[in-house]
Amino acid sequence: MEARERAADTVLVEVDRTQLCYRERRRRYADTVPSLQFAGGRFMRLALRHDLDIHLKATADGYVQHITGEGIDSLVERRGPGVVRL
Repeated sequence: MEARERAADTVLVEVDRTQLCYRERRRRYADTVPSLQFAGGRFMRLALRHDLDIHLKATADGYVQHITGEGIDSLVERRGPGVVRL
């Protein structure tokens, strides 16, 4: 697995962890990366270093995160307690 793929996996996990913390505090998921950074997310430096873009969309009971970059196209959806990598 190359460094960019490992970085993308790490960012996926860190965004999810931060989303769970954000939801616990605010009773909803964040729909912007700056909101997650303000909530203590520590994934942006890694994403920038590997030229990864993070896109979020909050839903009523979860969120979708899409990470893209050269050779990377990862999509993760959380609905309630479950996470699915698409």
